[in-house]
Amino acid sequence: MSLNALLPFISTVVMLVFTVWVLQRYAVRRKLHFLFWGIGLAMFGFGSFAEAYLSITWNTFVFFGWYLFGAALTAAWIGHGTVYLLVRKKWVHGLTAVLIIGSLFAAFLMFRATQLLDSSIFDPGTAISEQ
Repeated sequence: MSLNALLPFISTVVMLVFTVWVLQRYAVRRKLHFLFWGIGLAMFGFGSFAEAYLSITWNTFVFFGWYLFGAALTAAWIGHGTVYLLVRKKWVHGLTAVLIIGSLFAAFLMFRATQLLDSSIFDPGTAISEQ
């Protein structure tokens, strides 16, 4: 197994550890930035897991998660945690609503797009990010 094929597996384990650690900090301190960072790290971890899984076999649901979490939402949720840490304004709560609604809309669009995929052209020997 090449290093490029092994890295997503390693990244998944590392993200699992970081996600648990950050969410434990949220449980103790109840600071919302830890919650958003933990959600973002969990999304990144799922994206890494999906990259690893898709290097072995095809699954439409896993591809949906890889694209949605790996490409579309992770940075927004981690960034929103940073906004909660640095900005102490009431409008940040409204921004949270925009993030949630935008995430649901992105998931809806991604779900519709994955229904149009042709899984017959999938090649498990090629990284999903190259396909």
